[in-house]
Amino acid sequence: MWLLIMLSTVLLLPALAGARGLVSPRTGLLFALAFLLCLCAAALVGWQGRQREQESRDRLSETTGLAILAASLRDADDATLSRIEAKGGPAGRAAALLLQQRHPPAGHSPS
Repeated sequence: MWLLIMLSTVLLLPALAGARGLVSPRTGLLFALAFLLCLCAAALVGWQGRQREQESRDRLSETTGLAILAASLRDADDATLSRIEAKGGPAGRAAALLLQQRHPPAGHSPS
């Protein structure tokens, strides 16, 4: 993103020179269009990076919340965990993980 911004800044100089008549107007227009294209590309790259970062934070937050819920439910009996699992939501997922850990599927050894 920053490289595109730097490139767009470099492209802006000849575009301004074209507006002042220091270079041909056609050349100035070409550099102005390249400037706008680079600026739009930088905005797009920055926006996509921001989205990826937010998704990463959301996943980390969800994982942390699930671990906290599982820790608070670890002393509950299987019947209570089954009831919580049936309700669904984050607590239901935490209860399902605990039940799966206590009673692994056939053929799987606990880690």
